Amino acid sequence: MHKEIPKRVLVCGLGSIGKRYCNLIRKEWPSIEIAALRSPQQPSKTPAQAPIDRCFYSLSEAVKWDPDSAIICTPASLHLEQALFISQCGIPILIEKPIGTGEEALSDWNKLLEAGESSPIYLGYILRQDPCSSYIKNALAGKAIGRLITAEFYCGSWLPEWRPEADYRKTVSSQRLLGGGVLLELSHELDMARYLFGAIEPLFATIQNISSLKTDAEDTARIVVRSEEDLLIGINLDFCTKPAKRFVTVRGEQGELSWDLIVGSIRLRTGSNEEVILQLGLNADDRFLNQLNDFWRLPQPGQSKLCDIRDGLMVLDLIRNVRAINTSWL
Repeated sequence: MHKEIPKRVLVCGLGSIGKRYCNLIRKEWPSIEIAALRSPQQPSKTPAQAPIDRCFYSLSEAVKWDPDSAIICTPASLHLEQALFISQCGIPILIEKPIGTGEEALSDWNKLLEAGESSPIYLGYILRQDPCSSYIKNALAGKAIGRLITAEFYCGSWLPEWRPEADYRKTVSSQRLLGGGVLLELSHELDMARYLFGAIEPLFATIQNISSLKTDAEDTARIVVRSEEDLLIGINLDFCTKPAKRFVTVRGEQGELSWDLIVGSIRLRTGSNEEVILQLGLNADDRFLNQLNDFWRLPQPGQSKLCDIRDGLMVLDLIRNVRAINTSWL
């Protein structure tokens, strides 16, 4: 288990997230040598805005390069296969969310769990790296708004604006078999609900492909879950609305906590009409940098905000259960 900045990093996949990791690593740690694993079907020249030192077109060749760390940014349908291969070499792995599509064999997940016992494997749920999530978690633990009554998560945006340089219809987000659709692509909210409130059970779900976007995956999901303490939580996801909006609101008997994830602010309102506004949030790049620092330095167990394999699988299991109770035709 390494606790130093690596000398060599393998980035699997050069989509938008893979490029982002490459650019951030090059800017923040210019001495790190970066290699990319690309599909054999991809053109051989280095893509624009991806500062890499070399390319590999097979995983076996890539691990022979002896990287100190690997980041998997390929479609979710490839995550398990690649993670199992890389973990055999004892290379610490950070997998971009989600951990998979839910179609994988349980026996293979058990193999990955076993591999994770001897070599670090984590998931990229970056909202855990934002100080706003820690503030809310601590405020709830301290009963800042009294007995909790209800909570709501909302994440809505316009898919074609996610990657303006690409045809959204050809991206992973639009293709269910590759891990597309709002349940997997916007599973940050599902992980954050579990992070803040513990185990949750889905009670109601409507999953639809309702917009004019050309996708074969769900573009909206309306979900109600219940925590172990009987708190009802609404989770509403879509990538077919404008303008972008993303928030978490928790209401209790004595007040309300509201986190605007786009602005990066928290509002605390109490029953006495006092209001505290905190500007704590980070931009997306800073969250990614925090995540990389957490991953590479690997503090003692319990001190990291990283999502481990078991938590990642619980999010996937939650999505599976949500699909099972879906009241829509999709």
